[in-house]
Amino acid sequence: MILYPDFTENRETSTVLYFSAEGKDSRALEETLKNTYACYSAIGTVRKDGKTYVALEIEDDA
Repeated sequence: MILYPDFTENRETSTVLYFSAEGKDSRALEETLKNTYACYSAIGTVRKDGKTYVALEIEDDA
């Protein structure tokens, strides 16, 4: 099963995918995302707009 982000943020050299962690086990969500998006460069839990998300960063290859 592929998880889709709630929203994304484009940066100069990467894209950050945000997955809602509200009411979820964020560590388990991180592990699932690590297995689904093997090309990530960083992953962690963040607070944005008062909500908890697991943020997964993918570096641009260009």
